Amino acid sequence: MRLNNLGIVIQARTGSKRLPNKLFYKIGNKTILEHIIYSLKKTKLLKNTIVATTNLNQDKKIVNFCKKKKLKYFCGNKKNVLDRYYKCSLKFKFNDIVRLTADNPFANIDSIKKLAKFHIMNKFEYSTTLPVLPTGTGIEIFSKSALRKCFINAKSKYQKEHINEYIIQNKKKFKIGIFNSPCHYNKKFSYTIDTIQDYRKILKNFKKYRFNFKKYS
Repeated sequence: MRLNNLGIVIQARTGSKRLPNKLFYKIGNKTILEHIIYSLKKTKLLKNTIVATTNLNQDKKIVNFCKKKKLKYFCGNKKNVLDRYYKCSLKFKFNDIVRLTADNPFANIDSIKKLAKFHIMNKFEYSTTLPVLPTGTGIEIFSKSALRKCFINAKSKYQKEHINEYIIQNKKKFKIGIFNSPCHYNKKFSYTIDTIQDYRKILKNFKKYRFNFKKYS
């Protein structure tokens, strides 16, 4: 089991058009990005975690955050997220890469180790909980070879911005695993934060339930 070479890469940027700087918005006493880091720390997965941001000046705020928190970081292509992930995986020599995004603070991080074992034992190239869990809570893992295939073959802007899109459009070219992760979330509720309305909805429910999502089930 090669979990030592499992990398967790959080894509993060401040330049969202719909909600700039959203990863620094607070939910409770932590920012959105801090919630992700806190969850990874609890599951003892912080050691191999990289915050992958862009090389734009505006994202130096993220770099400074990482330095302050003593987190590893990578600065890459501002628009080509696939390029950023692939080159980050090469730099840190990961065999398998977990993809997290900084606008999903309540991803089911507790399932990462189980998903990783499922992925590695079955020699999948791409494994995910996305069809099982509601929006904003799913987890994905790419093998090094799958990420390389995507990097080489992805042509469209959309495929380069959404790193799983080439796989979704070419499923027969990959060995794919769907992990049936236990769900403690309300499947009708979206947990991602794309807009100010999303943020307000999450904030309202956080205050109401202290973010114990089992109460939604």
